Amino acid sequence: MRPLTACALACAVFIAVFGVGLRAEAATVENIANLSGPNRQATLEAGARQEGVVVWSGNVGDDMREQLAKAFMKKYPYLRVEGQRMGGAQVLQRVLAEQTGKAPPRNDLVAGNAIVDLKRAGLAQSIRSPLIDALPKEFQEPQGLYAAYRYAYYGIAYNTALVNAAEAPHSYEDLLDPKWRGKIVWNHGQESGAPVLVTYFRRLWGEERATRYLQRLSKQIVATELGTPRETLDGVMTGKHYLMLGASLHQVAALRAAGASLDATMQDPVLARDNYLVLLKKAPHPHAAMLFIDFMLDREAQEILRGDQYYPANPDVDPPDVMMPYDPLRHGLKQFTVDDETLAQERAHSTARLREFFR
Repeated sequence: MRPLTACALACAVFIAVFGVGLRAEAATVENIANLSGPNRQATLEAGARQEGVVVWSGNVGDDMREQLAKAFMKKYPYLRVEGQRMGGAQVLQRVLAEQTGKAPPRNDLVAGNAIVDLKRAGLAQSIRSPLIDALPKEFQEPQGLYAAYRYAYYGIAYNTALVNAAEAPHSYEDLLDPKWRGKIVWNHGQESGAPVLVTYFRRLWGEERATRYLQRLSKQIVATELGTPRETLDGVMTGKHYLMLGASLHQVAALRAAGASLDATMQDPVLARDNYLVLLKKAPHPHAAMLFIDFMLDREAQEILRGDQYYPANPDVDPPDVMMPYDPLRHGLKQFTVDDETLAQERAHSTARLREFFR
């Protein structure tokens, strides 16, 4: 082999250094999270083999986590799945400490509803995935800051021993009928109760119409309960109340299947809340994390998630049979997602509206 000339040697060094620079740039979490094109899957798998693990923490139950981990590791046998179930405040505290501390961070993904705090702290990484792109627009976060993997829907629940299906309210306006005076209850929970419903009304109808509606609804003497939404729904089931405004439809489905005197109606568009995965900006295993996000949105994981009594985000995967009567997509209804960021922005205004009309 002929020795390199000085010029050729300099060119070779430049190419080598330039190539290293490109590889370093491609290895950033941001670039990995936004990969696209025909080589995306191969690139993610090659990087994941070097990482060997993905770590996620959040509000998914232990049994469900185990099933998901088992299926993911069967698909990618060179990867481990680690992490633990934590409440929203606990996981946020852990992640903030990791991402801002001196020690290398451990978690890649957060599951739950923490986007407001993670975004405020500058820790949420925008992502791209063909699985996200395939979802309906209302299932996608506009800035790509998270991937919704399951939904909860809300409607009007009623006690079937006290209210027959023919007279059950099918719209929010139906609740204004004088016959429902003193027979309606709603929960005051910040995640799915009265403040969320008020935000839904204001966003859906505009301030003027929402204010008129709330003023008229207040004359119906709506009861407010401070326990969990499920406890409020139990009050309808036992006959303490006739109707619950903002009832979780998956809870109605489960209780009805178990023999409870409960049913529910859906209002178009149906109020929805999502659970999602957020990729952290300092994720130590970003290739594996993106493979896990893809997996969570694909059919196999979505079918596993059906067992958690939520509605799969993938519209090609049906919910369990007992929940089908309360799935808006299968009944030609639209969904209106009140996301965490909107709730945070509107909470003070919506709470003020509640205090104004419901004392």
